[in-house]
Amino acid sequence: YSLYTHACVARFNSIIKFADDTVVVRLISDNDEKAYWEVVADLALWCLDNSLLLNDTNTKELIVDIRRAQHPRTYTPLEINGDTVVRVSCFKYLRFQITEDLTWTSHAAALVSKARQRHYHFRQLRKFRVSLRILQ
Repeated sequence: YSLYTHACVARFNSIIKFADDTVVVRLISDNDEKAYWEVVADLALWCLDNSLLLNDTNTKELIVDIRRAQHPRTYTPLEINGDTVVRVSCFKYLRFQITEDLTWTSHAAALVSKARQRHYHFRQLRKFRVSLRILQ
């Protein structure tokens, strides 16, 4: 089936939609998280009004704080429909590993791991001295 989410519009920020993945991007300024919570509540209400369920177990929160503060800021846990959303330091979105410090280390490590797994079979063929002519 096809699901069109064009009617889900953000008021003060951007909502990025791809198939079953939705990302809410919100700038928290002046330590005021209220607008962020309102956007998430609006999204949850829109889903409820359109007979869609938010999967609480797959919902994650990633906070990117690029300020150079002396003391790390603590954020109030996000809740959707009374359930606390798990806060993560890294998550995968559209095949990219995004981290809270916006570095590529986690993504590069995942790519290297995947390449090693796929290269294993070629190493085994070489170990058993399989002819290249057979592989063509």
